[in-house]
Parts: sequence; structure tokens; C-alpha cells
Amino acid sequence: MIRIPIRTVSEANQRESWRNRHRRTSEHRSLSTMFVNSNKVSGRRPTRILLRRVGVQLLDDDNLQGSMKACRDGIADAFGTDDGPNSGITWEYSQKKGKPPCVEVEIFYE
Repeated sequence: MIRIPIRTVSEANQRESWRNRHRRTSEHRSLSTMFVNSNKVSGRRPTRILLRRVGVQLLDDDNLQGSMKACRDGIADAFGTDDGPNSGITWEYSQKKGKPPCVEVEIFYE
């Protein structure tokens, strides 16, 4: 399991300037790429990736996926693929209450 030390927020409910959102999204994406690159199995493409949000409050399903979109993009970048349905990767989401806030990533290979 890879633990990425970021605090995800519900993007749909944020009222902020585009600069702040862009800064946060870029940081989440680059940190996700960096952490996965340092822990991935070279030369193998995963079949399933589980993203688990750890935070103080639980989000509803659609906000959960939206809060981890930049992480998903960064992980796809690390594997040199798109995060779309044709990538061959199944993306799963879960969450739990806890501290410190982070995103836990589990990568499953065939």
C-alpha cells in the first residue's frame, strides 16, 4: 500500500479562486505520480487500483470520486496510460475516517 500525504476536498463544494484550485490539483497530481513511481513494479501494468480517502469526514459517492480525480490522473501518468475505460485498469474508491488525512493506494497486478 502506498500512502500519499495529501488532504483531499470535495471539489464540487469548494468556493475558491481558480488559482487555488489549480495549485491544489497540480500538487495532488504530481505527488501521486512521484509516490507511485517510487513504489511501482517496473514493466507491469496494473489491472485494478483502489484509492482510499482517509479524512475527518466522510464524503458521498460522487464527491468522493471528484476529490481524488487529480490523484487518479497522477497515478495514470506514472503508468504511462490514460485513466479512461480503454486503459484496462479498473478504478475503485473507498474511504474511512482517520488522521492524518491522506490517500491510500493499493495496486493489484494479474
